[in-house]
Amino acid sequence: MRFKFCGDLDCPDWILPQIATASKLTSIKLKFITLEVINGIITGNLNWAKAIKLGSDGKLDEAEIKCCLAALEFLIKSSAKYHVDGETLANELQQLGLPKEHSISLCKCYVEKRDQLSKALHDRSLKVNEFESLEWSTVNEFENNRFKVKNQALAFTLKTKNRTSSEKFYASKEKVVLLLSELKQAQKIMDQLQE
Repeated sequence: MRFKFCGDLDCPDWILPQIATASKLTSIKLKFITLEVINGIITGNLNWAKAIKLGSDGKLDEAEIKCCLAALEFLIKSSAKYHVDGETLANELQQLGLPKEHSISLCKCYVEKRDQLSKALHDRSLKVNEFESLEWSTVNEFENNRFKVKNQALAFTLKTKNRTSSEKFYASKEKVVLLLSELKQAQKIMDQLQE
């Protein structure tokens, strides 16, 4: 079965037992634990002591609580990543076996903080340093710390902002032709997706 919060893929197998574990909690306890997980995602610092205390009040041992927290973090991050609305998420969680009250409680927390979640996840996503300049020249032989080649190639010097040094690399004529071909294919695919 495919789920929106998983990017229209099957739900990971490890989530299913954690749904059963979360079902042991009251919907109120799950709401408070979900709020802790969401605040942990937004701030980048989960209050483990508070989350474990909330779960232990619900008759879960520490290992079960940690697994439940990991599952909640996955569900929330993945839902935010794929821009899943609250109603869809609630329906999918119920399909996985989470009781209706629990699903609604979790989704209310998610919907209230969805914009903050998306912003926090976007801010922490992988970013490449901003490109400053690229210089190139042809060389008949090149050498780096691993090998020396006597063959015509292109020497590239790449500079990015916020870096004090530049990166230098070499590419043979064949690799440059292959790179150019692959970039053209990627551009064609991107153009098709925008239509």
